[in-house]
This record gives sequence, structure tokens and C-alpha cells, in this order.
Amino acid sequence: MRLTYKGSPTPFALSVYHNDVKDWDHFSVLLKPRDEWTTLDIPFTTLKQFGFGSPVTWSATELTGVNLMWRKMPGASNEPLKNTLQIKGLTYF
Repeated sequence: MRLTYKGSPTPFALSVYHNDVKDWDHFSVLLKPRDEWTTLDIPFTTLKQFGFGSPVTWSATELTGVNLMWRKMPGASNEPLKNTLQIKGLTYF
């Protein structure tokens, strides 16, 4: 996949939804935005399940969606995140 983006330094996850995942442990990679436009090539092989659910064998033919998300980790401060993220392009091939 290719992603062009910029934003605040708070890391975010890029997740690819897979038809065989039934417990929300989809294939993801953690990315850290920069102040300037950045283009990353993200091989499907870098996407991993977090490990809290049932393992699924990767297959690019079973994709059902793409998601970008920020999540506070357990025990993190209750202060609101002041995140920004701009997406110029997202392609997969």
C-alpha cells in the first residue's frame, strides 16, 4: 500500500480488515506522522495482528476494508489528544 500523509507526532494505526477475522484483531501497522508530507510504501508483509484474537492466515484476496485510527493505551492520561492528520493519497495494489 502507498500512503501520503502529514500530521501531529501522535502515532496512529493503519489497519486492513480481513474477511476471516471475526474478533477485531485485524492486520495493522503503527505509523508516526511528520510535519512534512511523507509518502510511505507499506508492504502487506509488515501488517500484523495485535495478538489478542485468533490468528488468521493473511490473504490479500479476503480484504474487506481499511481503517486509520488513534487509540489511547490502557492507563494513559485522560487529557484529550490534539491530533491532526491529513491524507493526500492512499492506494493499494
